Amino acid sequence: MIDGIRVGKCIRQVQNLVFHASMNGRECILRLNSPEHRAPRRICEELKLLDNIYRDGRVRVAKPLLFPSGKYFEKCQYNGSAYNAVLFSFIEGVNPNTVSSGQAFALGRLLATLHTVLSELKLPYEFPAMSGAVGEQLIHGDFNCSNVLVDSNSYAIIDFEDVCYSTYEFELANSLYMALFDARSSVKQFDDSAFIKRFLEGYTQSRSLNLEKVRSYVDLRVWKLAAWLQEPSIAPIAIASSSDGWKQELSEFVQAYDRGEFDRSLNAIIKNS
Repeated sequence: MIDGIRVGKCIRQVQNLVFHASMNGRECILRLNSPEHRAPRRICEELKLLDNIYRDGRVRVAKPLLFPSGKYFEKCQYNGSAYNAVLFSFIEGVNPNTVSSGQAFALGRLLATLHTVLSELKLPYEFPAMSGAVGEQLIHGDFNCSNVLVDSNSYAIIDFEDVCYSTYEFELANSLYMALFDARSSVKQFDDSAFIKRFLEGYTQSRSLNLEKVRSYVDLRVWKLAAWLQEPSIAPIAIASSSDGWKQELSEFVQAYDRGEFDRSLNAIIKNS
């Protein structure tokens, strides 16, 4: 596929392909982006931002790596299709879970630290604005348990593809929305873990928030999902191209939310204010 890179198992396949790989005998991560879904300029901005976060050192992230050619960016073919390839250092760890109050607090604190770092990076970045939640604050855009790795109580953030300008309140709301979705089959256990309460406590230990905005943005996030399911032509490719079974599961989550099945956890947002 790419000279000097030994490609192993594909570990993620949604809008892009992510592989375990090795270079010169060392583990790394190879990501292939379709040119149709991610412009080279956007990828270069992501790598520039990620390198600056890595150099800052307050948040553990993967380091962008040079290919054997000496480039950060390579074009390649895979299964007959063209891709833009980037390479990252390998990070050991497992995803945290949404029924651990200790991990919830640590995740909130981790996100607060990331927001502090992003707010202090003064270089201009050409990232888009979040549709429906426009703001001037740089955010990760997809901070959730699947994009965090834990190894011996050391936390790392991965997947900065959705970095954009929005508000910190929207970032928090999107993270809580994802946690609710992950816990959809164990709502009582999620409620009992007080995940949302502990997550917000971890965040607000060092940063302040408008929690009423957070609550309204959770609603917005669910309404957007409902709109995407109703009109696939406006949905992200991961939803528009998903199976009927997965779409049904997403629809059942929206219906459960509308019935108030998550209200006990959601009430913790305002109670934390």
